[in-house]
Amino acid sequence: MGMKDRLHEQISNATSRLAKLQARQLLASQRQAEKDRAARRRQDRLRRERLAELVIAAGCDHLADTEIVGVLVHYRQEATESQRTEVEALGNAALGEEAISDT
Repeated sequence: MGMKDRLHEQISNATSRLAKLQARQLLASQRQAEKDRAARRRQDRLRRERLAELVIAAGCDHLADTEIVGVLVHYRQEATESQRTEVEALGNAALGEEAISDT
C-alpha cells in the first residue's frame, strides 16, 4: 500500500502545482489585458485632447458643437480629392504658423 499511497500523493501534488500554475497564468493574462485596455483608453484620451486642440487652433472653438460636426460630416461626404489636397495645404500652413507662434 505504501507505493499506492505514494503515487496518489505525487498525483495530488502534481495536480496542485498545475492548478497553481494555471491560476498564475490566468492572473498574468488578466493583468496584461487590463494594461492593454488602459493603454487603449490613454490613446483614445490623447486623441480626443489633440482633436480639441486642433479645433481651438483653427479658431473654431466658439462654434456650436453641431456646426463643427456638420461641417466635418459635409466635408467628409462631399470633398473631392483636389479639395482635400487644398485643405491639407491650408491646414499645414495654419499648423506651421501655430508652431512658430508657440515658440
